[in-house]
Formats: sequence, structure tokens, C-alpha cells
Amino acid sequence: MNSPCISRLRLLSLVFGTAALLMACGGGGGDAAPEAVVPPAGSVPNTTVPTGATPTVALPTGATPTVATPAVSTPVAASPTVAPPTVAPAGSKVLTANLAIAEWPAGIPAGEKRPVLVYLPGWNGSGNVNASVGGDSVLMKNQGYVTLAIGFTSSSFFQSDIQAKTKEGLDKLCADTAIAANCAAIVIVGGSYGGSQIDFVTRNARANGYNTAAKNIVGFLSTDAGYGPPGTITDFNTGAFTRTGLADTANYSVAMLQRQGDTTFPINDCSYGNCGIRVLSIAHAGAANANKVLSLCPAGGEHGDHAYATSATLPAWDDWASAAIKTMLHTHRGVLTFTGYTAPTIVPTNACTV
Repeated sequence: MNSPCISRLRLLSLVFGTAALLMACGGGGGDAAPEAVVPPAGSVPNTTVPTGATPTVALPTGATPTVATPAVSTPVAASPTVAPPTVAPAGSKVLTANLAIAEWPAGIPAGEKRPVLVYLPGWNGSGNVNASVGGDSVLMKNQGYVTLAIGFTSSSFFQSDIQAKTKEGLDKLCADTAIAANCAAIVIVGGSYGGSQIDFVTRNARANGYNTAAKNIVGFLSTDAGYGPPGTITDFNTGAFTRTGLADTANYSVAMLQRQGDTTFPINDCSYGNCGIRVLSIAHAGAANANKVLSLCPAGGEHGDHAYATSATLPAWDDWASAAIKTMLHTHRGVLTFTGYTAPTIVPTNACTV
């Protein structure tokens, strides 16, 4: 309240009373505008914003408002779910009743194919022989290979159709797309009679389509025999035999496993169309492609006797046979290994030359 107003108040309150005092200083009647209250210089007004209202903030002329950018969280991409490779269960299939049985191991990934091992049986020279799955075949199936057991028929004493039945079995196996067989990598395995006939069987199949990039016999393993090489029986009474050649090691490898005491197929003898392991091992050692020939002839034993004392230099029968098959396939002939393959710890050589 200013000082002139104070002076009037004192005078009028004496003459007219309190009402005149209010009118003189604008306190009543409502017509006079009240004096503005001016805050001291530099003070900040305390402005109360009603609840729920948005305050309006006046910016100085030319100022640019700063707007805070809200933080944005980047979602983390979920890891894709990768399905495990499809693998086939173990299987067995009769391709021809009594004559051809295919088997394969569990765990072959989709799209992968495995080398084929064809098993030829022994024979006493009379009657038919049905295909059957033996322990040596199961052993190699469990090591990842497709196997094919062969049977054959006979029309007369020591006359068989083993060559034809082997090819027929292979034809069915290689045409069956449900079996993961790599028919470009075939090894023939024969025991006893099957071993003696193994080179004839191999040559016949290769001459009838199994010598191509898609279908190829790349080796054979003869057990309990040498094998019948090219030659001529010169005396059917004594069995005298003149050898004129050897297995074609330029195109397929050879492995032989036989006891030295075998009297059914003597290791140092060539007769009745078969030559023993030592005769052939020595002949191959002096011929072309000698590095594609493997042999082992443990001392003692008889035909079919596979038990003997092993040592660091004389492995067990089945271990050497497995190593020989793998060496022919994957070392000699360059066949690729496969999922789960186990390399042999034995290094087979052509040892039966002495």
C-alpha cells in the first residue's frame, strides 16, 4: 500500500469512519483494479500446476527444445532349431530267397553310401549252398559296411553257378535304392571253396559291368585258400595245374589269409585249379603292382583253424582280415572313408613269401 493512500486513510477515518477508508484505497466496490504485486528482481515464481494438467513451459525466443530419445530395446533373435541328420536303422533284406541276403549297419546318415563286401561260402562239392550271414560278415557290418551274403546251386559234383549267382546278387543290391550301398567300391570275400573261386568270380563280374565308375570291384580277400589263377589243369587224375597268370592287380587288390598247416589247400601247391597262398605271394612279389598284394600265413593249424597265439607281429585272424579289407579299399583304391569310420591299427603287408 503506497504512502498517499495511508495519509488519506488517517483523515477519512476521523471524519467518515471505516467504510470511507476502504473505498479510498480500492478495498471495496469492485470497480477499481487492484494494484499488481511485482516480485523482486531475480526471484522465481512458485506456480502450482493443478493435478492432471500439463504445464506449459515458455522457452526464450530462438531456443531449440531438447527432446530426450526414449531407449529402445532390441529383441534378441532366437537361435534356430537345427534338426539332427536323419540316420537309417540297421537292416537286413533277402534279395533272392536262399541266394542273396543284404545287411547294413545302423547310423548311416541320409545321402551317405557305404562300400560293399560280398561274402562267398565254403562248399564240400555236393548240393546247393544257401546264403547265410556269418560272424566275419557281422563283424564288418558293425564297422560300417554294407554286406551281401551269396548262395549258389549245383548241378553235379563240384560244378556250381557261384559266378552267376554272385553277379545276380550284386545286380539286385545295386538296383535297390533303399540300401545305402556304394557299388563303386566292392570287395569280394571268400572262404575255403569261395576263396579258391574268388578270382574267377571277380573276373566274371568285372567282365559283365562291374568295372565302371558306378559299379566296380576293387579288391578281394581269400581266406583258408589261395585262389584259382589263370591256368590249365594238365592232368585231371593228379590235379596237376599249370599257372599262366595272376589276378589283375592293376585293377583290383588282392589279400590272402591261410594257415601254413592247411592240407585241404596246401600253401605251397598248385593243383586242381587252385594255388596256395605262399606260391601266389611269392609270384605277386616279383610281378607288377606288388604293392597291391597283402598276405599272412600263421604257422601251424589246419583248414579252417583261425585260433593261434598272437603277438606284436602276428595279429589275430579277424583283426588282420578287417585291416586288409580297409587297406585295399581306402589306401590302395582311394575309396573315401565314411561317418564313424575307424582306421586299422595294423599295417598289412605281403608277409607270406618266406
